[in-house]
Amino acid sequence: MVIKHTKGFKTKVNTNVHYEVWTDREAVIKNLKRRPGVMFVSLILYKDYVGLYFQPLYFNPSLLSEIPKNLLPYKKGVTSFHFRELSASQLLEIELLIILGLSFYKSKHWV
Repeated sequence: MVIKHTKGFKTKVNTNVHYEVWTDREAVIKNLKRRPGVMFVSLILYKDYVGLYFQPLYFNPSLLSEIPKNLLPYKKGVTSFHFRELSASQLLEIELLIILGLSFYKSKHWV
């Protein structure tokens, strides 16, 4: 699901327990910091859960209002969600969230 929406991104980590994609265009963060790229999404398999780290929420807090309500109980930090198991509807909602983040990154010309 994540992979089909991350064409044009750079995979920085791809192991059995960790997958992480970044932009590879220079990004200017809050008109101050220039970075060679920024993280988009990371998935990490822990002992008891899978962590989804969705960086667009950090750069665009207004996306918080667009998080599907069914995902809110899994939100654990500014950009993180912890899942023990997922339903088909939650997978679709995560995909929607990824599409929203991708749209934001495109608007910033980071992708």
